[in-house]
Amino acid sequence: MRKCRSAGHRSRHAALWRRLALAAAVFCLCWHLADCIEDAMWPAMREVAQHECRSLVVQCLNTAVYGELSANPQRYAGLYTLNGGCLLGDSERINTARAALVQTAQQALNAMPKNDISISLGSLSGSIFLLEMGPGWTVHLNPDGYVEGRMEETMEPAAINRTRFTADLVLETTVNVILNGRAALTQVEVRVPLASFLLDGDVPAYYGS
Repeated sequence: MRKCRSAGHRSRHAALWRRLALAAAVFCLCWHLADCIEDAMWPAMREVAQHECRSLVVQCLNTAVYGELSANPQRYAGLYTLNGGCLLGDSERINTARAALVQTAQQALNAMPKNDISISLGSLSGSIFLLEMGPGWTVHLNPDGYVEGRMEETMEPAAINRTRFTADLVLETTVNVILNGRAALTQVEVRVPLASFLLDGDVPAYYGS
């Protein structure tokens, strides 16, 4: 009788261990499959995350820069003048304006809080009908970085015997995007128009003072 009970106990014990081993195997398999799915979806997840982060940073920099332009219009007026068929650029004032806007953008980026963005599985499909549907991942936006600014001056035909001159300040910065422990850098560019002339005739001579 005692031997039967002992055998039954060992049988139940062995069955319990088999169930535990099976559960552990299923858990490991699910974990591995989840990693494989995440690896396969990483490029799409990174693209969506970078797009969302660029939108936030562009909005932040635009708000700061155009606020500065509105608050100090005299600083950015008359950077370029047309005199006797010659287009003149005041190099000292242009450099001062560029430095002020770069500083404003840098301060805005430094003050920008670290954001957490949720990316849903549906948004990776590219369909507007599936946006915000399904499980999601959290993206950490780390806006640390340096803002650089360079002037771009262009002249191009606008119509018959007319030429358009434009001067833009191009602000560039790099933002670190962290998604599920993986980091990806994304470049952000903001163009700020500072001057525009519609000129009659051929392209005029241009001089920087």
